[in-house]
Amino acid sequence: MALIKVIEDEDFFPDLSKDIHYISWTVCSRIAFPVVIVWMEIGPVEPLPLFDRIDRSNETLTLYPKHKITLMPGGSYADAELFRHFRDAVQAQQMIRARNVIFDMRNAPYWDPHTMTYDNTAYFRMLYWQPSRFDFDEDDVNLYILPDPCLKAWLKGIYANQYASPAEIGYLSKA
Repeated sequence: MALIKVIEDEDFFPDLSKDIHYISWTVCSRIAFPVVIVWMEIGPVEPLPLFDRIDRSNETLTLYPKHKITLMPGGSYADAELFRHFRDAVQAQQMIRARNVIFDMRNAPYWDPHTMTYDNTAYFRMLYWQPSRFDFDEDDVNLYILPDPCLKAWLKGIYANQYASPAEIGYLSKA
């Protein structure tokens, strides 16, 4: 099973010039860091029309080979649909083969169709189990999650095997 390290810094900004594959939801991207991260990487192009196109098509999009960014469409989906988007992101990683994969899930709450509530614990369980189902080679890839702030306290010692060290965060972040 792949080890997921939590990045606790809510203001974390990845340095995409390094060996990093950045994955996020478009719904998250409209709210916070991901919209700026994508804009900084792809240039002075308004990213919101791109996010709208992804949402309308209901398809995960990778900007590889030009950029190591994958965006999954935002929305409330049944579990099977969420797994499809995760699988697409993992398949993009298998093509990109970045050493570090960062799932940015800040401000991207999971709507649980079974309980009809937002349940970030179920969302993290999906993320935790999904990479191992699609053959991430855990010896070759470092997996990181930027969790929703509501999920951080719950994560301590449960699913996340450890937290990213200050040295790792220093390497992965834009100075």
